[in-house]
Amino acid sequence: MAIVDQQTIKDLEFQEIRELLMKACIGDTARNQMEKLMPIPRVKTLREALGRLDELFKIKTEGHAFPRID
Repeated sequence: MAIVDQQTIKDLEFQEIRELLMKACIGDTARNQMEKLMPIPRVKTLREALGRLDELFKIKTEGHAFPRID
């Protein structure tokens, strides 16, 4: 199921958000990644990405080694 269409991207001013993120980047690699940034269009893919983000956040905040074994 798609959760984002072009009108939603426009309504949420995604381009402006992307430009703000690009200005906050320190290096060219990060800026290039932000330039390619697009909303995740599928709920399943979004949940998987959020799960990976949560794991990396816990590694950073709880002082675990990377990658987590558990």
